[in-house]
Amino acid sequence: MRQLCIAVGLLLLSLAAVAQTDSPEQLIEKIVQVDKQQREQVRDLVLLSEYIKGEEKDDGRFEEKIRFTKRISIKYLADTALMHEEYLSCIKEGKPQSAKDCEKSADEDREKKKRRATPNISYPMVKPFYPEKRSIYTISYKGIAGERVDGYLCHHFNVTAIEPADTLLNGDYFFDTESLHLVRVTFAPSQLVSRTMFKMSKMNMALNYLPTAEGYWLPTEFSFTMKAKAMWIINVPTSATEIYSEPVVNAGVPDELFEVKDGK
Repeated sequence: MRQLCIAVGLLLLSLAAVAQTDSPEQLIEKIVQVDKQQREQVRDLVLLSEYIKGEEKDDGRFEEKIRFTKRISIKYLADTALMHEEYLSCIKEGKPQSAKDCEKSADEDREKKKRRATPNISYPMVKPFYPEKRSIYTISYKGIAGERVDGYLCHHFNVTAIEPADTLLNGDYFFDTESLHLVRVTFAPSQLVSRTMFKMSKMNMALNYLPTAEGYWLPTEFSFTMKAKAMWIINVPTSATEIYSEPVVNAGVPDELFEVKDGK
């Protein structure tokens, strides 16, 4: 009986959420407006993060290889965003690293990110819904998600690039039915990166958002699972999760932080 009541309640909430808009196109217009409003309000952002990376074993176990703590600074400009990562500490194979060894591991991590060429948390994930990008994507409304996402009743959209490219994304988007902010997106490159010294065979990502006390919806967790061939390393299944905390909005991140020094 309790499960039946929950199911009926969820159905009623779903019907109410659907009634809020006349069509998926109108819903998309509202989503874009909500995203624009926050982008206009948030000029910069500073976060602390814990980044854990390792390997997935054949039996499903995750074996941690390295763990970083970082300070991430993002500056949002009119048509792009600048992002800087300061690696604060490192634990490798369960052992705390010296400052020198931590910087070496950080350099290796930066280089791997360049090879992957996948979006980071400064990327405007809602961009496929904007009018100027709609022509290169197919967007399908899937209705109200069958399960709540992080406790939120959500509109579910599927996004697919019309012409696959490693710079475009395919994904499933979940927007809070009340605020229309993005709660979660699971996504992958519409075409996997393939270069002379680096070739992906798998890359699946997920990004979660939650509201702050001030009402800003900000990233809380990013994760990915990847298989790739890089030089002598062949298809090692790599997974990583990054947890974000202590967000500070509009603190006035200095431009000098984003100047390139020694290629970093």
